[in-house]
Parts: sequence; C-alpha cells; structure tokens
Amino acid sequence: MSINLSFGSIDGNKRRRFKGTLFLALIFDLFIFMNQRTESIQRTPPIQHYWQLALPIGAYLDALIAFEPKADDPYLAYYDINNQRVKRLRKSIRLESDNINALRAFFSTPKGNQPEEENEFDTKNKRYWLVISEFWCGDAAQITPLIESITNASEGALETRVVFRDEHPELIDAFLTNGSRSVPKIIQLNDQFEVLGGWGPRPKAAQDLVVQLKSNPETAGNYSEWLHKWYADDHQQSTQKELIAFMASSH
Repeated sequence: MSINLSFGSIDGNKRRRFKGTLFLALIFDLFIFMNQRTESIQRTPPIQHYWQLALPIGAYLDALIAFEPKADDPYLAYYDINNQRVKRLRKSIRLESDNINALRAFFSTPKGNQPEEENEFDTKNKRYWLVISEFWCGDAAQITPLIESITNASEGALETRVVFRDEHPELIDAFLTNGSRSVPKIIQLNDQFEVLGGWGPRPKAAQDLVVQLKSNPETAGNYSEWLHKWYADDHQQSTQKELIAFMASSH
C-alpha cells in the first residue's frame, strides 16, 4: 500500500519534522500490534492442554448424533442434516485397499520381503490428530466419520480427539486458514506432542470448487448445495487420499 501525502504548502524543515513524526507514529503502532500478538500467543496454553480436554473421535460423533439443540440456537437449521450425514457415513464408509496399505506402510516395520498388506501395525511412527470442529459444520459432518474410520483402521497407531472451536477461539486462531476460523482443522502431533502440520477444512478439489462458486454471484448464495453434491459424488475418495498423504508428509 502506498500513501501519497502532499506537503506543497509546508516549508522544508517543517516537512521533514512532519514526516519524521508520521514515521515514528507508524513504528509505535506496529510495536503495539506485535506486542499484543506476542502476548496473545504466550497466553495460549500448550497443545497438551487441549488434548486433555478433547473428546475421542468416536465419542464426539456419538455426542453429535445425540445432541438436542435449543430452539433459539443460531445454527438450528444445520444440526438435523449433519446428524443424518454422520449416521449415513459411519455405516457406508469403506477405506480403499491402497489407502489401508499406505497406512500399514507408514505405521509398520517391514518384515523381510513380505507384501505390504501382511505387515502388522505398530507404534514406531505413532501419530495424534487433534481435530478442531463443531456440530453445526457441514464439512465436519462429511469428514469426521472418515477420520474415525482411518483412526480405527490404524489399530491404535493413530489416536484422534476432537475439541470444539467456539469453546477455544485462541486455539483456532493459531491455526487459521487464509485468515478464517474454518473447520474442521486437523493438527498433527508426534509422541512428544510437537506440531507436525495442519490440514483442513476440506480437500483441495472441494476448496477450489468453493472458491469458484463464491466468486460467481449466481452461485455464491447456494454454494453449499453444490459443495455437498460434490462430497456425495466423490464418495470420500479425494478426502481419503489427502488425509493419508497428509499423515505421511510428516514421516
């Protein structure tokens, strides 16, 4: 950003003094902003704090299905459809054999020359996924059942818990997506609870579609309908591949 100030009516000395004062004011404002940002980060508890508060992925989905919102809940319109999505997906999701083999390759120690699919899971690369989510989120309803399936398929090598975004805004603020508090967001951790990376809120193909739809005034208002049609047509294939690749990227 460039600022064009006219000093034609001010003599040279006054002009220099004015510019110097303006520069110092800008530096002071920047210092205040950075100091506040640093203090905010320092006040954010360590990631283990949120892990201890979080629900196991299965318990989170059970709670979503059992949830009874209040009549004045601002997200009331979204809970029923998300409840239906979660129930349907928990019954229908099947991991592709290639993805299961990729899980085995990541988590297991090969034994001799045996095929990848015969390797047994172990915890040599154990991972922890802390998912930031909310019951009202449509993307989360599409993706969290798949996260549960991947977690179960890992046979304990991957542990996943879910924390609520709106209860911990300082956590999502540390993992923003293009400046927004988009969920679901997966934070990948190692066994020392060091952050290895983040993923979310949706697979790239879906995100590209959303950007395209929102940029068109004719589709911006109902982009979510097209988005969930994409999820239905994709049958979780894109999300499966991305989540497995995300896990392996921290190897």
